[in-house]
Amino acid sequence: TVAAVDEAMMSLTKANAVREENAMLMKPYANWEEFLMPGPLSIAILGELVFISSQTDFSINKHPPAEGFKHIKYPESFRACLMQVCNQGWAAFNEANKNMDQIRIHSMNVPEYMKMAVQTLLQDDIEVVRAMLPDQLENIRSIAEECEKLASSVESKFVSVIDLIHELLEACVNAKNIYEVDLKNVELDEEREKMRKESAELAKKMAEKQFDMINKQMEEAHQGYNKAMDSMPSGWDLIGMQFTEGITTGLASIISGIGNLFNPRSRSASNVENSKSQGSSPKDNPDPFATNVIYSKSSQLLSYAKALTTLRDDKGGIKVKDPYNQQNDSVASKWIEEGFQSLKKEIMNENECDPKKTALTLCDAGIQICEKLEKLALSDQTEASEQEELAHQIEELYYKAQQFDTRSKSWTNSPALSMKPPNVASASKQSRGGESVTQMAVSNARFKIEQTRQQFEKTREMYDKSFENLKKNNEELTEILISMRKCEVKKIDFETTVKMLVKGLDALGRVREQWEKMVRFFQMISNLITASLSCSMNKFVQTAKSSQKI
Repeated sequence: TVAAVDEAMMSLTKANAVREENAMLMKPYANWEEFLMPGPLSIAILGELVFISSQTDFSINKHPPAEGFKHIKYPESFRACLMQVCNQGWAAFNEANKNMDQIRIHSMNVPEYMKMAVQTLLQDDIEVVRAMLPDQLENIRSIAEECEKLASSVESKFVSVIDLIHELLEACVNAKNIYEVDLKNVELDEEREKMRKESAELAKKMAEKQFDMINKQMEEAHQGYNKAMDSMPSGWDLIGMQFTEGITTGLASIISGIGNLFNPRSRSASNVENSKSQGSSPKDNPDPFATNVIYSKSSQLLSYAKALTTLRDDKGGIKVKDPYNQQNDSVASKWIEEGFQSLKKEIMNENECDPKKTALTLCDAGIQICEKLEKLALSDQTEASEQEELAHQIEELYYKAQQFDTRSKSWTNSPALSMKPPNVASASKQSRGGESVTQMAVSNARFKIEQTRQQFEKTREMYDKSFENLKKNNEELTEILISMRKCEVKKIDFETTVKMLVKGLDALGRVREQWEKMVRFFQMISNLITASLSCSMNKFVQTAKSSQKI
């Protein structure tokens, strides 16, 4: 009977029984804890992405795909990409919450509609069945289609987010590799700039040392000139002028030699030439500045040696009475001895180098000769052999001084014969012809003054060049420091970018892991709704329609 059928249906469609039956049906297909736990974890990781996006921003648009990005909207901003993931993740969760709630509500109406359809089919009046059953079956069919559409919509939302995460991961890995290469290039540039900085600092120190040395030598030369002129006895004016010329020539040699230190080609050529002449290796010269200073004294040494040669007579002896000044009862050659002693003191203050020993030997020889000349001048009787021996020593000293001066000019790249400026040449011409001894001395003095003035003008020009060189080195060092600062800033930026990418990749990797579980969950729900709810209800509707025709 109808009552018995209703009672049987009621016993089969109780709420507890239906829930137990659904649980038994779905239990083999799902580990609910595994599928539901990724939800809160994903939300927590999305919050971490928001925190990461608030830090340093950079571009991940490094060598993008030829067809462009399909899901990433803002590849120039890593921060915007992370916010895009967060926003689309929120939209997917919101869509899932809304659609799942609708599916729940629709599903709650299905049992009632099915009960009404069964009751309608069991009616005796066929007209009642034909009138009521189609609408009831249409309601069931529409619920099945709507639930399937809602489940598919949620699934597509979560799939679109996982596609975005996958594309973002690929772009980040690619950008990370490129930034690491850029970081290595910046580190190489920084190393090169450090090497340039060391070279520039060394050049600056050498230029400063050159600058200070020129000032010092100019002052010493000026003091030596005044001292020599003050202590010069009468009758030795011409020799004194030659000595003055040696001072100015030596000063010019200092500047030329220092400039030679900064010229690798001429410097190496000078080293080779000096190594041939002295029998030493070019590497045996530890201090080029000391070498340059000592070689600059060669003109003064030669002047003193040349002054001694004026005391020899035509017979190979010594003009015994010439060194003696009867007016003040003193030895006139005493100032030469003092000059040798002054040079010796200056040379001994320099560092060890190749020409130091030779220069000291020449000074010692000159001092010994002057002492012997003083003894001869003060003694009443002298032997011819002693005079000849002393004359030979003077000649040998002059020869060695010439050799030393030749090596000096080779080292400093100075001309063998100094060029006379136009004013000096004209003064030289005017000083000749029909003049008395006094007038000749005055003319020679004017000539030497003009020559000294021209030499000091040349020295001042070299001084200005030295100052410009120092200024240029300072500017180059400043540019190198600025370039190094830029490299440091780029290095910091790249290091920060790489660190941020590592953090982002870690967070995105965990999001992808949890999100894939969420996608699998909603795919399972969609499949269950499609297979269990939609297909079953559509079959029920089809069966009910067929039963209606019977």
